[in-house]
Amino acid sequence: MELLRRRLTLYTACHLLVDWACILLVTGPLRQAVATREDWLWIILAYNACAFAMQLPLGVLADRWGRSWRTAALGAVLVAAGWLCRPVPLLACFVAGIGNALFHLGGGREVLLLSGARAGPSGVFVASGAFGVWLGVWCARGDRAEALLPVLGMVLAAFAMDRLGRRPEEAARTWEPAGLKGPLLLGAACLTLTVVLRSWVGTQMAFPWKTGLWGLIVVLCVVAGKAAGGLLGDRFGWVRTGLATLLLAAVCFLPSFRVTGAGLAAVVLFNTTMSITLAALARQMGPDRCGMAFGLTTFALFLGLIPNLLSWPDVGASPGGLCLSALISAALLSAGLRFSLGGKGERP
Repeated sequence: MELLRRRLTLYTACHLLVDWACILLVTGPLRQAVATREDWLWIILAYNACAFAMQLPLGVLADRWGRSWRTAALGAVLVAAGWLCRPVPLLACFVAGIGNALFHLGGGREVLLLSGARAGPSGVFVASGAFGVWLGVWCARGDRAEALLPVLGMVLAAFAMDRLGRRPEEAARTWEPAGLKGPLLLGAACLTLTVVLRSWVGTQMAFPWKTGLWGLIVVLCVVAGKAAGGLLGDRFGWVRTGLATLLLAAVCFLPSFRVTGAGLAAVVLFNTTMSITLAALARQMGPDRCGMAFGLTTFALFLGLIPNLLSWPDVGASPGGLCLSALISAALLSAGLRFSLGGKGERP
């Protein structure tokens, strides 16, 4: 347990730094390097495709290689290299995006293996990324985009993960995978669709009051929801926690455009299922495919971003749309957990 705490602290801190460095690069120097908004949208698409969609095939390779702490360290080195490639924006996107993907796979896989695919630790690990994204955007807006600090930060993070992140082989926890056949495959599909829906809706929450300091508070609510969801799920059961939080989120969404507190509560509740879906997929696929499970969830996140890039109707533009999204997500999550893990759909 002590080893898990130390590694979780290391990878969680590095997660914040990696996402900060990547988003600062994309919204700072690369945004300034292109002439039109359309060109910048292509930059965003290229970065997200590498950082999120590529985690699925890279996750398969990471499972075969096995040395996840070195995968994470290599990812940080590539993010630093992406900053050095910024005179060529598209190349910088590819290099930093692949680096981001490798870091997430390495750190996420290590946390899952050390925790036995419990939802709590992976939720804490993933949650810090949301704050790193906000910090990157904030620094870019304030013209705080000097290359020295992010490059140095990535080099130090890579060194720390390579030296301090090494895991003794016997420390990895094992469990029997449920597989991906019949109803189990349907369960995995439902869980994946839950992630797609959360990604699509999560970027569209157009609360009228979400300006200035409230924008930061919303981000902190996202962090809190992701971190708390897994801990609650491990304590009270994944199905019970997922249903309770999403149904409460649906209720809170209804007055969320008028009542700030209701909106903040809804954001926290809506994000609690992130770690549960990840842990459930890892539990289903087994310890030898934790990278693949992590990559599947991030590929689903990428799919959820596509409607926004294509200017599809904003589901999150109204309280009713947000409420309906939470209800659909509750149904998908409940079905996914029961199909994929069987019985009560709880963590063994």
